[in-house]
Amino acid sequence: MKIPTMTQAEQIEILRRHVLLFIESQKKANSHLQAIVEIGLLENDGNPLESRILGEDHLLGILRSVSSGYGDPQPGEISDLLDEARKIIDFSGHII
Repeated sequence: MKIPTMTQAEQIEILRRHVLLFIESQKKANSHLQAIVEIGLLENDGNPLESRILGEDHLLGILRSVSSGYGDPQPGEISDLLDEARKIIDFSGHII
């Protein structure tokens, strides 16, 4: 059985979609990360936290202290995602 191959135009279109989706999702992620940093460093007006957030364990402890309908990240999940992103960026450095 022969495996179908894609044309160059099809490959470029798939690449285009991935790049556009990446840009869109990264803009949203950057905005959320900035908000997390502002809250975590006590840089927002009326911040009720007693001190700045120091590390993922401290962040998760704060999240678990108040119940919500969103659920909580698992221990290590945030740092694992950041490590994975760092590795992808390092690996793809010759492209972008």
